[in-house]
Amino acid sequence: MAPAPVIRLHPDDGVLIARSSLPPGLVVTDGVTTLERNPAGHKVAITPIAVGELVRQAVQTCYQSEWLGLTATQRQALEAYRGGYISLGKLAESLGLPILKAREWLNERGIVQNTAYGKEDLVHA
Repeated sequence: MAPAPVIRLHPDDGVLIARSSLPPGLVVTDGVTTLERNPAGHKVAITPIAVGELVRQAVQTCYQSEWLGLTATQRQALEAYRGGYISLGKLAESLGLPILKAREWLNERGIVQNTAYGKEDLVHA
């Protein structure tokens, strides 16, 4: 099965990201069809977006305090993890941390984890 032509980083996102060049007339999700060619990496709006809104979202995302000190690749990995696209192991690898340290890092920043985790896990690790 071929991967979807677009990526949704977070369920609340009003945009999708093109994995590759999208031709005009491509149905990217229910009720949303591309009107023109969208190059790989470009965003496709799936809900109405006010002028300037994406810029505000991008600035908020780039400057979140929890991301200070992270590289662009690490920020992408974190967002992919938040969206359920990569595992905790892949996120930990990107952060350069063992998995249990990555769980602690997520907990310290209040980032919701995709798996159950408790302090007793550390004792039994």
